[in-house]
Amino acid sequence: MVAGVERLAFNGGNRVKRTSSHELNNDAGARGGMKVAKSVLVVDDDKNLAQFLKDFFGQEGYQMFTALDGPSAIEAARKHHPTLMLLDMKLPGLDGVGVLKAIRQERPSTQVIVVTSYDEDYKRICEELGVEGFFAKPISLTDLSAKITELLEGQEDPPVASLDVEAETLVPRAKLLLIGRCALMPIKLCIPDRVSLDASADELDHAVGVGCYKTADAYSVKEVREQLRAFQPDLVLISTDFRDDSIAPPATAAILASEILASPLKPKDLIIFGGHNPFDEPLIEGGEVVSQQAPVSTPSLHEWSSPEFLLKAKRFSRLLREKCLQLGLVEKKTA
Repeated sequence: MVAGVERLAFNGGNRVKRTSSHELNNDAGARGGMKVAKSVLVVDDDKNLAQFLKDFFGQEGYQMFTALDGPSAIEAARKHHPTLMLLDMKLPGLDGVGVLKAIRQERPSTQVIVVTSYDEDYKRICEELGVEGFFAKPISLTDLSAKITELLEGQEDPPVASLDVEAETLVPRAKLLLIGRCALMPIKLCIPDRVSLDASADELDHAVGVGCYKTADAYSVKEVREQLRAFQPDLVLISTDFRDDSIAPPATAAILASEILASPLKPKDLIIFGGHNPFDEPLIEGGEVVSQQAPVSTPSLHEWSSPEFLLKAKRFSRLLREKCLQLGLVEKKTA
């Protein structure tokens, strides 16, 4: 998207147009003969996540492009000459490492931020090839936004103050608002890293992660507004495929995320989930898929005891703990 992109704000029950700071800068640059907008290429085979990132950062005034596989990513980079690339690792046709090698050879000036679920497998390789940032999914939108602003605008956020006590003596404590399908995630059963991927169902049922999390859920813009006021969450988690068709025009996850972060009641961070994973499996009754845009009960953990689920659950548990430590959402362990 280019300068002049419409950005919507929620104002009570209405939506009003708002101009972003990047948009104002781009308009001024266009009048002065300067470059209009810096471009970002999103490369991810998850269509919902790619569209979310395109829409969200497009609202900030950046010119956005997407590619859903490796060969398309290289072709798009040759055509659009992006300033920055957001690159997934597991891609059809050519994986992210292959794309990164090609970009470093053909366009070494292009900055690259890796955004992937395969953090441990690929981080060392990517660092050797050279990247400007590495984010493991699920993604902290606040952290990713700050990194993009640092790279493209030269504005670096002040460092987060570290806690003076040992992390092992602290227990995360936070209120979590879950929006859309991610409300199906077993937040209260976060799995600690010590659990084996081949653990038994009985072991899983007793492997409750260390942390104290209160949760609330929302499935529409109206419910999100109500929960921001009443629940006042510390962290918000949103599915990238969220969509509310009950208002006109419909609200997508990107629009909602943008306005949550602009709200006076904004949380300390917003975490985005995308892709097909056991956290948001469709509910099936009588052979038919039941709509997931409605409150549902969370199945017990042993129903999702596959190695894939455990790996993602452990990653999620680690993300929550690290985010709470970073933000000071902790309390000291009691004896």
